Amino acid sequence: MISQSPEFFTQSPMSLYLEHFQLSQSPFRQEPDPKIFYPGAVRRAVLKALLADIQDGKPLIKLTGSEGVGKTLLHLLLIQKLPPETYDIVSLDHPVGSFGDLLRIICVVLGYKTQDESGPVNYIEVFHEQLQLRKEKQRKVFLIIDEAEKLFLATLERLVKTICDTDEAEVLQILLIGRLDLDVNLDQLTIYCSNVDIYAGFVLEPMNLDETRKYMQFRLKSSKIPGDKHLTLFTDDAVHAIYQAAMGNISLTNILAENGLKRACAQGKFQVEPDLIGFQTAGKKNTPEVLSRLSRVTSLWYDQFRDSRVYDLFMEHKWWSAAAALLLVLLLVVIRPGDEDDMQAPDTSDQAVFEQITTREVDEGPPPGEEKIGGVDFGSVAVEEKPVPPEALEKSGEQVGSKEPETIVVHAEIKKKKGEVPSVRKKRKAGPPSKDGSALLRERMKATSNWLAGAYRGVYTIQLMRLTSGDAEANLKQILVEDEYYAVKDNLYLLNRNSPPAFFVFYGMYDTMEKARRARNGMPIFLRRHHPYALSIKEALKKTEE
Repeated sequence: MISQSPEFFTQSPMSLYLEHFQLSQSPFRQEPDPKIFYPGAVRRAVLKALLADIQDGKPLIKLTGSEGVGKTLLHLLLIQKLPPETYDIVSLDHPVGSFGDLLRIICVVLGYKTQDESGPVNYIEVFHEQLQLRKEKQRKVFLIIDEAEKLFLATLERLVKTICDTDEAEVLQILLIGRLDLDVNLDQLTIYCSNVDIYAGFVLEPMNLDETRKYMQFRLKSSKIPGDKHLTLFTDDAVHAIYQAAMGNISLTNILAENGLKRACAQGKFQVEPDLIGFQTAGKKNTPEVLSRLSRVTSLWYDQFRDSRVYDLFMEHKWWSAAAALLLVLLLVVIRPGDEDDMQAPDTSDQAVFEQITTREVDEGPPPGEEKIGGVDFGSVAVEEKPVPPEALEKSGEQVGSKEPETIVVHAEIKKKKGEVPSVRKKRKAGPPSKDGSALLRERMKATSNWLAGAYRGVYTIQLMRLTSGDAEANLKQILVEDEYYAVKDNLYLLNRNSPPAFFVFYGMYDTMEKARRARNGMPIFLRRHHPYALSIKEALKKTEE
């Protein structure tokens, strides 16, 4: 990190910054500009493929990618390149609302003039009328929906059905642009559209290190920097530092590169080195990716703090601030609970007691007058202690007369009456008693910990159901003891949310999305009635938090 305060940059006129590096314009500005299109990192290939699909009349086209990879720029380029004499383009951003709201906006853009009518307008009929008009004029309607992952699922469903069922299929084409969540939503609509491929599409990936370097050089050259300065303005270590922090995200790459230029200008330097990027591990090429991401987040938070008014007050009154911080630390130490508060209470649940009994040898019988301990019936079990020979103790390293008899394992005999069936209690030690809804719920909640670890390994699963009523837990217990669900209980994983209360039920763990989809298609009918869909465990966790 550099020592200069950000006030210097805000006070420096842009003209000085551009003049310092002999630039005609800011090379890394954030606003998408179709005039400055970087064709590398397969961006040009994706653009050509999108145009080819549109010209071939494909009814549904999809473009997905994470935030900041350049989807909006491709959106603008498509609008420019489509011939206006053939296409009537309707471009929508932030599509939040019902299907009726969506159709109303589309119809207005297509030229429908709302009239003062006593009753509500049937925009479905109006929409088909607009399509019929274009069909007669041999024109097409091309609908672009950006941030399509925000569409309500019911709205997306009706939109897809419109493509499949409309008689004007050759007139209407739709491009859905969104983040990777869009695939999860479309995956649930496979049963509605057999004649439209909703899986095919294009994915914009983040840039790799070499593509990041070439992208930065391209943007500098587009800003009319003289000679070959675009090749050397950022050192190799500085480029690597930017890549470590942005991981190929174009938007974040622009921010970091712009900050590097500003800091170099402030210090009178004509080359950007890694210490000017504002990333503490900049230039360390062997830094693990996890640490790089952590350091990136910390550095960006610190930069935001430095640009805030709080930072200014802190610097103006740093001695008072330091005293306040010290006082806060002392208060935390004084009010910290004692060690006894940190101790966890022993687990006294029936399941815990049962496991404690069945995972060790029985060394004593039930207390007098009691026939059950932890739900386990000892009424038919008689325990008899046998004397232990001194030789056996000597072999095990014990001494006769030890003051700690609890360390001596005393084997017990279970007396059986003649003809009596041997006890089967040992067969139940692997899990809770069958058909006990509460025990099954605890077991599957415990098993979910391994399932959660799959989020960090890119594992996929299937969302089965979501219970949101006040009786969700009671209903889930009843479901788990049903014969059909009990047969597949080992594949069920549960997550609960407190506010608002809800239980999420997931099925299975799979290495790839394709395997998860095949498993979903092969599910028994009683599971498929819930309309399950495949998604990554990481996405599943995100949905439970929403």
